[in-house]
Amino acid sequence: GAASAASALRSLALDRGHSSEAVELADRYLRRFPDPSRIERSAGLEVAIRALAQLGEHERAAEALGQLGEIAARARTRPLLAAVCSSEGTLAVARGDHDAARRSFEDALDLLAASDARFEAARVRLDLAATLSALGRHDRARREIEAALAGFQELGAEGESARAEAMLGKLRRTRATLPTEAVDTPLCELSKRELEVLSLVAE
Repeated sequence: GAASAASALRSLALDRGHSSEAVELADRYLRRFPDPSRIERSAGLEVAIRALAQLGEHERAAEALGQLGEIAARARTRPLLAAVCSSEGTLAVARGDHDAARRSFEDALDLLAASDARFEAARVRLDLAATLSALGRHDRARREIEAALAGFQELGAEGESARAEAMLGKLRRTRATLPTEAVDTPLCELSKRELEVLSLVAE
């Protein structure tokens, strides 16, 4: 059905190696619902926005975002409004505006929390964590990943749990190699050798 197809599309869109395929599948899905007012189109538009953003096709992504926004404005449901915010964040990341992306992902999380949409909220947390990491806010990024991981594990979402664990491992490796001024905690008074030891312990 439409729901299972939309779920498969979302999973595919998370893999950057399949962005072109995700665009094609999203287009195929959207052709099933040619009426622009159909709420079912929202899932396909979400995937198209993410995949097009990953491919650097920002104008097409913005056009799809406009269509998604129109559907959400008519339906006025929290999950759809959250999808718009999340998609805005995705496009902002692609354009290099991580602070705008952070705000969009936070807004999406607030809407999803009010909807008890735990799975979607956990996915947005991972997007938010990646943005926070890009902004150098590694401690908060770690907390968001850990919260997402707990949510996925509680829901039995093994694939998403593995993705969260991989992000957590990558973040730990990144922090272990950061220069002193980039680390969130105040380590400026430690000697060079003490910092080297801390890096080895972190690894």
